[in-house]
Amino acid sequence: SGFSPDQFVFNRQSLRVSRNGNATLRVSCLSAAPCRGSLTVRTSQKFRRPDRQNKTFLVAKRDFVVPAGRRSFPLTLRVTRAGQVLASRKRGKSRAAGVQVKAKASVRFGTGRAFIRTKTLRAIR
Repeated sequence: SGFSPDQFVFNRQSLRVSRNGNATLRVSCLSAAPCRGSLTVRTSQKFRRPDRQNKTFLVAKRDFVVPAGRRSFPLTLRVTRAGQVLASRKRGKSRAAGVQVKAKASVRFGTGRAFIRTKTLRAIR
């Protein structure tokens, strides 16, 4: 029916990683039905892996259900070890602290089709 992707909103510009490796991402579900789906957070840039390949790193992923009409709903994410290390990077001459990441959510409103929402954030520690 009348569902559009902009009824699911990411509320923050940064993803703060705590000492124990958790991060909270706040999202809003502005639809009349609950927003359910899966969230994947990966680095925007490629980094060299131990096997010498350059790839984007997985920072966090989880499934979620956000109640209908809830604003600024906290989603707790378990950040991967690689994500924690990259988020801990100090500010350099030519780069900001932490690492730039892309949060990608596949969202379904009620029983309708899935929409993809993405947001570029900065993971910092």
